[in-house]
Amino acid sequence: MLMAGGAAALAGWHLEPFAQQAPLPKMISLIVGFPPGGPNDLIARLLAPPLSERIERNVVVENRPGADGELAAAYVARGPVDGGMLLFASAGAMTISPALKKDLPYDPMKDFAPVARVASSPMVMVANPARPYRTAADVIAAARRAPGKITYASAGVGSPTHLAGALLCNLARIDMLHVPYKGGGPALTDTVGGQVELYFAGVSTALPFIQSGKLRALGVTGSAPLASLPGVPPLADTPDLKGYLIDNWYGVLGPARLPGARVALLGDAIEACLKDDNLRKKLQVQGVEPALARNARFGELIGADIAKWKTLVRALGLST
Repeated sequence: MLMAGGAAALAGWHLEPFAQQAPLPKMISLIVGFPPGGPNDLIARLLAPPLSERIERNVVVENRPGADGELAAAYVARGPVDGGMLLFASAGAMTISPALKKDLPYDPMKDFAPVARVASSPMVMVANPARPYRTAADVIAAARRAPGKITYASAGVGSPTHLAGALLCNLARIDMLHVPYKGGGPALTDTVGGQVELYFAGVSTALPFIQSGKLRALGVTGSAPLASLPGVPPLADTPDLKGYLIDNWYGVLGPARLPGARVALLGDAIEACLKDDNLRKKLQVQGVEPALARNARFGELIGADIAKWKTLVRALGLST
């Protein structure tokens, strides 16, 4: 049986010895691998002003979209190591893409110095309210009565929304029909419209539909309930889903040879930013929770995620 966790493959994080280093450049580019307006961009732009203030440098968000964030990751991996270029990454390019693809232009475990995880954004499992499901246990019971009949939408094959459903099926030992779409928007629209029954949506995207009664929230993919979804339990609370965890994190990484002193300085500044109630509230409005994890711990989390997704991808036969 596939376990939701995975052993972290940690060899490879490269940091220079902690020592006195030259000051950070006056301007720092925070590279985002997605277009303006999406969650990666919005969260990076919330972090940039307080980070600028803390380190007394001009932190500028630069969008380099393409290939689900992979182009930006490759760009930073080859970038300068003086701290003037940092990657604002999310889980997809750093943990799911390495599990799916053998020919990535970067190695997430060797080509980056993890600075700090900033926030996490679990998804929410939603159902069309015309369906009888009120809990994940209801879905599992129905799927056992009618294998392969219950439908769940995704933003595409190999997307986080696909893997969220696949992990649920694997842990619960059930079979549901995966319906891939070309993007999250159409998948959400058809779930609201009743063409498909279930979807794993971003919280900020799904929240208006949940509040208006057009979707029903069954559970969140994180380890704890969310303030924005009171009364909606983690899916892992379901007896058949022990260990279920999908955390779409957002964090800052530098090139592999970023000096250790600068990693520490930037990590200290990000930690201080996340203690500010104003920033925390702004993040929560976007449906994400502040979730600090510094250098080594952040690296461990990335390694564990890669191992988990590789195991699931192999089980599904999705790797390329």
